Amino acid sequence: MRCQKQDAPQAERILITAERLIRRNGFHKTTIADVATESRMSPANVHRLFGSKDEVRQAVCARLLDR
Repeated sequence: MRCQKQDAPQAERILITAERLIRRNGFHKTTIADVATESRMSPANVHRLFGSKDEVRQAVCARLLDR
């Protein structure tokens, strides 16, 4: 994950949204654009914070394991 401490609230919002969409639609049908739209931010911002869809998936998985 590329985000800095000041980006934590945005990153958390992305991860919550991504988890919900992946559960509902599956990983392959969930796009960065979907996550961005549902998170109310631009796809560029999601890419800035995470780099790729796979990095979002890894962060979602890590978040789930930390529960």
